[in-house]
Amino acid sequence: MLGVIHSIQTKQLELHNYVHTMNIYPNELVIFVCMLRDQAKLIHQLGSIQIDLTFKRVKGNINEFEINSYNTEHKLILSYARVYTNVTTAEGYQQLFTELFNVIKNLTGQAVKFRHIDGNGIGCIIGDLDPAQAKGLGLFLQSKDTHKDWETHLQYILNHVLSILNAPSIGELEKIFYTLEQLEESKIKEWIRYYRQPYVLASLNLNASKIDPEIWASSANNTNVAEAAHALANREGKHLKLLTAIIRGRKVDQKALKIMETENKFGVPYSRRDNGEVKKISKAITRKGTRNGKNKPILVDSTNIKAESSQPKRKGQFASTRNSKQRKITENNTENIDFDIEERKIALKERELQICVQEAAARKALAEAEAMELINLEKKKSLGLL
Repeated sequence: MLGVIHSIQTKQLELHNYVHTMNIYPNELVIFVCMLRDQAKLIHQLGSIQIDLTFKRVKGNINEFEINSYNTEHKLILSYARVYTNVTTAEGYQQLFTELFNVIKNLTGQAVKFRHIDGNGIGCIIGDLDPAQAKGLGLFLQSKDTHKDWETHLQYILNHVLSILNAPSIGELEKIFYTLEQLEESKIKEWIRYYRQPYVLASLNLNASKIDPEIWASSANNTNVAEAAHALANREGKHLKLLTAIIRGRKVDQKALKIMETENKFGVPYSRRDNGEVKKISKAITRKGTRNGKNKPILVDSTNIKAESSQPKRKGQFASTRNSKQRKITENNTENIDFDIEERKIALKERELQICVQEAAARKALAEAEAMELINLEKKKSLGLL
């Protein structure tokens, strides 16, 4: 953490434009909110989001919390924010959501809207129904609209990823619970007590939910997007130091935004296929020529068959492919070496900061010892012992 704080304060690595809060609370709760300004702007365009926590990205007890969504226009899985935290309680999650949405407001000049409170904006939040996470979200929404309690807020917005109860009505749901109760097993009864809570049941079944049916139908019924986003980030490494995880997370986010920008400007999607107007006209001309030439006889000059041997061409093609692969490998190796060098610099900087802290603590202890010795000498003098 010292490395991150030092990098932000000294504006190294340009992280001050990505890491917007670095809060460490007296109860040892850690919340670092990271996002780019363009990511914050995109959040205002979303009707639903997925939230999830991953435990593999950062070494130690710090985890990565993400807001994700699938962009249908660009066919991309996008992460809109990354929060590095050790949160485990509902109150901690409430603080996390508060800081997260405050950062978005500060970056865009506009507060994020929620459909059931503001009439438009985010209408559905898809999560894994972690009790602390769900209650923390509800408490945050209650702070925005005190006319509803936290559980009621969740009935309007939370969609659990496991829509296991597909009963067509509330009556059918009650029949399912009644049938399970007849089994008279303690674990099943505990399960029923939990899933009968209004906000939990509302997140599982449309008939118990207060989410608009159209929004429910258009929202995902799984967290595949969030899991895929985690997988994309994990390609950059797992169990990383916090500063390294933040740097590499920023790299993933910048790449996704660059792909969108390129496609918007030049019509070139991530598949590297050109969808620009010139290419479309060229393809149309080629198709027209192919259709017109279908019925023409094919003339073969047998005297040129040997001369037209394709073997040298193939060798050239293979060589070209080999060179292309070698270039890619070289580029990847160079990038990895750059990351290793950067990580070593970060590790040295963190070590320097730790040494400074230890030296400061040692100086403080020495000063306290000298002050105590002076007090003892004064007492001895006053007692005539010296």
